[in-house]
Amino acid sequence: MFTLMQIVIFLNTSNLPQVTILTHLEDIRQCERKIFDAYDRYNKAGVKTIVKKDDEGNSFLELSTVEDGTISYMLCKKAIFFKK
Repeated sequence: MFTLMQIVIFLNTSNLPQVTILTHLEDIRQCERKIFDAYDRYNKAGVKTIVKKDDEGNSFLELSTVEDGTISYMLCKKAIFFKK
């Protein structure tokens, strides 16, 4: 089981708290497919997006907004504690 973690640093203003959204997926391929789908979606919307590899060789997405200088990440990690 892998977890897609979408870490949003700032949504609209710099006064909002950090938000982490967890989505549980069956395997790394399914999780990375979500990363590439998000890459296409954000790239078409004009958001600067870069797909990188982490230290485990898994893809992750870095999103940056020029207007407020925020950086957000979407990454796949193995779920340690998860009960169906």
